[in-house]
Amino acid sequence: MASAREEAKKEILRLREEIEKHNRHYYVVDNPVISDAEYDRLFRRLVELEKKYKFTAPDSPTQKVGAPPLEKFGTVRHSLPMLSLNNANNREEMEEFEERIRGFLKIPQPVEYSTGLRNGDQACPLVRDLRRSSEFLLINKSKLLENK
Repeated sequence: MASAREEAKKEILRLREEIEKHNRHYYVVDNPVISDAEYDRLFRRLVELEKKYKFTAPDSPTQKVGAPPLEKFGTVRHSLPMLSLNNANNREEMEEFEERIRGFLKIPQPVEYSTGLRNGDQACPLVRDLRRSSEFLLINKSKLLENK
């Protein structure tokens, strides 16, 4: 019978392959086949297993961002690096994101946010006002409502 570590390694390899397939559908083919919530569930499970069993690799989806950009889209240079919500799914994770933003910008005051629906979708753009410019971030509407 296989050990827990061997079973975890098999699951890690399966998750990596499945997530890479979904990355391709999302970033390259521009036709996702699973919901963002399902993708996040798979990704979080992979992170959990890689951390627990210390089985990471440079080519793991946990060590990369998305996929190469599509040629049909132009490239935009940002004067400041864009920061990620890292799939914030609750108030605590959103507050951690807020702390990273304020630390990065070296500002003591809270950052102002505004939201709105995007095409009747479950995701809505979250705009953070940096006083010099605004950036759009996508968050799940249901997560906002849960954490009111």
